[in-house]
Amino acid sequence: MRRYLANDTTAAALGELLRQNPNGLLVHRDELVSLLRALDREDNAEARGFYLTAWNGDSAYTFDRIGRGFNLHIPAVCLSLLGSTQPARLANYVRAAASGGETDDGLIQRFGLLVWPDTPREWRNVDQWPNSKARNTAFAVFDYLDTVDIAALGTQHDTDSDDKPEGVPYLRYGPEALEAFTAWRTTLEERLRKGELSPAMESHLAKYRKLVPGLSLLLHLADRQTGPVGLKPTLQALAWAEYLESHAYRVYGSGLQAEVSTAKTILAKLRSGALSKTFAGWQVWRPGWANLVDREQVHKALTLLVELDWLSSRQEETGGRPKVVYEANPRGIGL
Repeated sequence: MRRYLANDTTAAALGELLRQNPNGLLVHRDELVSLLRALDREDNAEARGFYLTAWNGDSAYTFDRIGRGFNLHIPAVCLSLLGSTQPARLANYVRAAASGGETDDGLIQRFGLLVWPDTPREWRNVDQWPNSKARNTAFAVFDYLDTVDIAALGTQHDTDSDDKPEGVPYLRYGPEALEAFTAWRTTLEERLRKGELSPAMESHLAKYRKLVPGLSLLLHLADRQTGPVGLKPTLQALAWAEYLESHAYRVYGSGLQAEVSTAKTILAKLRSGALSKTFAGWQVWRPGWANLVDREQVHKALTLLVELDWLSSRQEETGGRPKVVYEANPRGIGL
């Protein structure tokens, strides 16, 4: 069966689908963080490695299984991964992935088109027909790319020692496009070497080396152009990169500064009276308030508030394990 989309598959099943559909697949998950957290589990290490490999788009992969057989070869593993999630869940996941643990292997940085939503302060009801012209234009592009003759695009092939085609076909940049790309990459490489970026952000921007050429190629083909990739789609891709970088800063900032957001929520609960001015840590996370359910994150936020003198802390003997009690600073909180 010709497939374009997969939703819920194991890595082995996804590999089999790719063997039957060598042009690649889109994996769509409505709740993306659920998939990412599943891939974090130790028993899913193989699946995580498969997704990491699929980011390249041109890497071969071979499954060898006693039950399913040997030499199950995929010439080029190519997957697109699309989904959405709530900002708070993404912030928590980014914080964990950027903390240098086992999940800090560059998976989240491979989401080059990562965007952070702007939620308007006022809600407005919109009841109108979708943009049919834009939809039809997009579908026409999909149909064209699905049926296009690769050879007619003017692609090139590497060759092996016997002068036979090897690997996937490709297009190169034209002279003007290459000049624009090289100038942009020179600036990028200098930024990556200055040591001014956080490790997570540095890793993310480093993958723009592939993102920009990939977008250039897609835009070139969407315009039904052939031969070397021209200047116009290259400049469009560079504009995309500038836009996406601004969103990446927001995403990683949300994760790396999550304790600040949690601390602000604790202060809001104190000012509203929902939390008494003398309390224990469990009284913060146990009610299940939004942004206050992660015990570790609540502890970091409480530590931050103590360091900034918004709270004071003391230990009380209980006959067993000492209990930490926090007290709000009336002058700072206005209680």
